[in-house]
Amino acid sequence: MKLNMIWIVFKEGFSNILKNKIMSGISLMMILITLVLAGLSAAVVVNLRYNSEQMKSLPEIVAYCDPDMSQEEIDSAYESIRGIEGVTGVTVVTKAEAYQRAVEMLGNDDRLLQGFGEEIFPVSFVLSLEDASFSDEISRKAREIPGIYKADYSQEMVSVISKISGWMKVVTVALSLLLSFIAITIISNTVKLTVMARKNEIAIMKYVGATEDFIRWPFILEGMILGVIGAILSIFLVLYLYEQFLIYYYSQGSTFFNMFKFVKISDISMVLSVIFTFFGVGIGVFGSMVSMSKYLKL
Repeated sequence: MKLNMIWIVFKEGFSNILKNKIMSGISLMMILITLVLAGLSAAVVVNLRYNSEQMKSLPEIVAYCDPDMSQEEIDSAYESIRGIEGVTGVTVVTKAEAYQRAVEMLGNDDRLLQGFGEEIFPVSFVLSLEDASFSDEISRKAREIPGIYKADYSQEMVSVISKISGWMKVVTVALSLLLSFIAITIISNTVKLTVMARKNEIAIMKYVGATEDFIRWPFILEGMILGVIGAILSIFLVLYLYEQFLIYYYSQGSTFFNMFKFVKISDISMVLSVIFTFFGVGIGVFGSMVSMSKYLKL
């Protein structure tokens, strides 16, 4: 196809969108909703899988101190934990160390902690076990120590996370398929309106010898353009929401921060961008082709 023909095809594709602003807007909104919900669900699954793999190699219990405990009370809790039968070692993670771990873990995303200090993190004890089979009993005894309000065993968390991850995968796939079907249907109807509105124009183009590809491509591009715009908007929205969640999460000084870690924004942004672009374009093109197969008779 010659360069001037390509320009005409692109021009017609944009023109088709502008001629049906309302339906095009609805189509764009459905693509955006589909990708945002799918992206957020995928982010949850990715983080669950990441933490599940990280925790499999940790035969440890992490016990968290009340944020208001004095140093004397922390020292007393430390001695009590050391005295629990089956505990072979206890490592103290101070507020400063927890903060530094967070900074190192976030890497280029450490700006999320801007404005917050080490005070948002609790002091914690990492317990090494002689025998993992006694983890339940040791966790219970640790929680009974004054000032210790949470004690998590990593392998218990792995089991829970794996189950949640499995269900989230099913929900993500089902939700994506349902919303994709709705988006494709709406795009198909949008293209249908364009085809109906240009019926006479298409007939004249056929009469003067326009090729089938020349007639079809503007409609394909209509769906493709909607898909690309939807993908770009959804990428920014998902990454923004993910960043805001991380800022809120870290600002709360979560008690299981040392055990549950989130994938960096920089590690998922490129993957999401590629997937969203292909998925968005795919929805748009498929919706256009479905409509053309029904209503564009050449």
